[in-house]
Amino acid sequence: MQTYECVATIEKQGFLRLPEHLGKIIEPRQKVRILVMLEDEEERAWNTFVAEQFINGYSEQDSIYDSL
Repeated sequence: MQTYECVATIEKQGFLRLPEHLGKIIEPRQKVRILVMLEDEEERAWNTFVAEQFINGYSEQDSIYDSL
């Protein structure tokens, strides 16, 4: 079984819109197994916190790595 991970959109009509590159891999009318994971508010808050802490931890001394 091949596995692909992506972010998809549920359309108003209830259809799942896959990214274009997956549409080229999956044959029309091919059966697939779908796992739906919904991001909740706590997860969004955690992701925001981690990103903020990463940026806050950046110092001018770290700029030496920007040119690598």
